[in-house]
Amino acid sequence: MMFKHTLGSIVRDRVSGYQGILTSRSDWYYGPTLYSVQSQEAVDGVPVESRGFDEDTLVAVEVKPDVPPDFKYKLGSKVRDAVTGYVGIIVCRTQHIHQCRRYNIQTEGLSKGLPFKGVGVDEAAVELIEAPTKPAPEVSTGSVQGAAETTESRRDHA
Repeated sequence: MMFKHTLGSIVRDRVSGYQGILTSRSDWYYGPTLYSVQSQEAVDGVPVESRGFDEDTLVAVEVKPDVPPDFKYKLGSKVRDAVTGYVGIIVCRTQHIHQCRRYNIQTEGLSKGLPFKGVGVDEAAVELIEAPTKPAPEVSTGSVQGAAETTESRRDHA
């Protein structure tokens, strides 16, 4: 997985003009690469809430050297959370600015007709059950229109 933007870089959203430091980046099994951007602004002394953006909506303002993510597990791997015993498929991998790597694991199947909600797990707690038998599908990064909806629906999972 190659990310277009580097952690710690200052980026700006092409649509809204929101600007800040890129604090995390996530690649999804079926979906676009998403980034979390933390504004350097404060309102009444409180930092403005970070926002998530699709990769192609961001423009680099100031680029920092990249630190490759070096994920231990591939998207689509069947894994277990060593702490809770939760078993599922890795549907997202996130690298944070200070090198914490987390995985979003989703149980296969449905509950009351809906997919199970994913669970975030630190890389150190992930145990491999089975590597994926085929590579993650190629996914279009989508368009600028609808990126906010995509980001909001996935933001809580990373």
